[in-house]
Amino acid sequence: MATRLPVPPCKTWTGAVSTRGYGVVRRGGKNHYVHRKAWIEAHGPVPKGFVVHHVCEEKLCYEVTHLMLMTHQEHRRHHGLSGAGAAHAAKTHCKEGHEFTPENTYVWRGARKCRACRAAAWKRHYERKAA
Repeated sequence: MATRLPVPPCKTWTGAVSTRGYGVVRRGGKNHYVHRKAWIEAHGPVPKGFVVHHVCEEKLCYEVTHLMLMTHQEHRRHHGLSGAGAAHAAKTHCKEGHEFTPENTYVWRGARKCRACRAAAWKRHYERKAA
């Protein structure tokens, strides 16, 4: 049977905390997550598309052995997050019942919008203006 190495306890941040509950430190006029700083000091930059995950699930922990890299998708799945983005992406019709097809859909500020609804809104606008 393999022997397990002792796991060091969490290093709990006692300084400033973000509104999301993570330890933060201010450097160069910008806030930085403490656990990310710890990862970068130990392993180098966090690759694009990855997040530093707390294996211990303690947001204030910055013990490097408790941290690992995950993709954003893996991280959301791990935490059981579907989020508003996933819910909206699953929708097949707008709130007025028009289908989200390539011809009837456009993206504005990162959200899918219905061309039929937009055309109807502009029509109402011009009718009010003409009256």
